Amino acid sequence: MDMSDLDAWIRAAVRREFVPTPAEAEELRERMVRAPFLSELSLEKHVAERIKDLQWLPETTGEGFLQDLRYALDVAPTLFVYLRRGGSMAAVLGPTGQCRRVGGSSVAELPWMFVTFSAERDRLITGYQFSFPGPTSPPTGRPMAQLSTTAGLAKPPRPGAWADSWGEELVATAKAWESLDWVEQEVFDSQWFAIVEPWLERIRRGEQSPGAEEMAAVRRLEKLRAEHADFLAHVVETR
Repeated sequence: MDMSDLDAWIRAAVRREFVPTPAEAEELRERMVRAPFLSELSLEKHVAERIKDLQWLPETTGEGFLQDLRYALDVAPTLFVYLRRGGSMAAVLGPTGQCRRVGGSSVAELPWMFVTFSAERDRLITGYQFSFPGPTSPPTGRPMAQLSTTAGLAKPPRPGAWADSWGEELVATAKAWESLDWVEQEVFDSQWFAIVEPWLERIRRGEQSPGAEEMAAVRRLEKLRAEHADFLAHVVETR
C-alpha cells in the first residue's frame, strides 16, 4: 500500500485492511528516525522529566536525548501502529539494555524503553523507560514509574519468547493488573503490546491452546482493555 499518506496508511493497517511488508516496516522506521521532536520546549521538558526519573544522566542535552531515541527507533524489536484520540501514531518497544546507545546518556533504570511518533504531525512525541506489574502484585495506587523499586516484580517475557509457563504468566498478569488502582494510559498501552498482544495473536493463529483458566484471564484482560477504549493498534514488526 502507498505510504505517501502515512496517516491513511496507519489507519488502514490498524483496521487490518492489509499486511505491512518488511520493506514498509523499514520505511516507517526510517521516517520515525528522521522526524524532529514535537517542539524545542517539549524536548526540554522531556529531558528534565527523564533526568528527574533517573532514566537519563544529569548532563543529558536535548540533542543527546534525541539521538538516544533515534537509536532506539532503529533497533527496538517491536514496531506497532495505533490510533489515539483520533490521531494516527507509531511506536517502538524493546528492552532498555538493547535500545541504549553506546556512549549515550540513557541509564538502564527500568527494563523497557518506549518511543512514540505522530504521523499527522510528523514528529516524535515522547520516549521513556518503564517497568511492568508481574506475578507478584505491587501495592495498589502507585504510579507505574515507581514500580521498579517494588520488591518481587517478575521480569516480563521477552516478546517472541514462549516458555511452557506462558499460561501461568498470562493468568498472573491479569491478576496483577486488576490489583492496580491507577495506571498511566500510555504505560498500559506499551505493557499490553509487550505482554498480552503477542499471547493473543498466537491464540488467534492456533499456536497456543488456552484452557479454561487462561481464557478467563484473556476475558479479564480484554475487559481491562475495553476500559481503555480510546485505543486501536496493530503490530507491524517483531524482530
